[in-house]
Amino acid sequence: MQQTKEINALFTLIDDPDHEVYSTVSEKIVEFGKGIIPNLEDLWENTLSEDVQERIEMLIHRLHYTDLTQYQAGKTTETNFAGVAYSNLLPVYNDFIKAIGDKKDFYAFEKYKLAGNDFDFEKKIFSGSVQLQNVYNENGLIMVTAKIDGVDNTTFRVISFTDNQFIISYKDGERIYNYRITI
Repeated sequence: MQQTKEINALFTLIDDPDHEVYSTVSEKIVEFGKGIIPNLEDLWENTLSEDVQERIEMLIHRLHYTDLTQYQAGKTTETNFAGVAYSNLLPVYNDFIKAIGDKKDFYAFEKYKLAGNDFDFEKKIFSGSVQLQNVYNENGLIMVTAKIDGVDNTTFRVISFTDNQFIISYKDGERIYNYRITI
């Protein structure tokens, strides 16, 4: 999205300590829709303040909140909800299978929770074993059936992965949960 005077003005107010000002600013930014995400990502990269970076991350999460389950097979996306990890493509099933190999037992070390607004975001250190039971491709999305210590849900979507970790997600009512897992 082209940077405008309005967007620049809103971005300068992201760090405002007044809750009402920030709430108004975040609502205006969200009104621009997903097209503003590249601008937010650029701002994040050029911001030194961790507090401001966290607010930017929450705005990006909020922009994707309603789209979590609406991805289509074979389509690229601007970003994926994944804690603070972002990707410009949906993960590829065969590449994920190659990354995890025959391994079935993993370790989750971080948990993210996002509800319907910027102020209900939580990032926690999480310590739990993950027993992978099944990995399958559902219309271009990588889905897994797994047991995670202390988590009732057993069906997750793989959001992203690298050679040494992957992130899975599920939606429970108004909340989205992500787990970062070591390979």
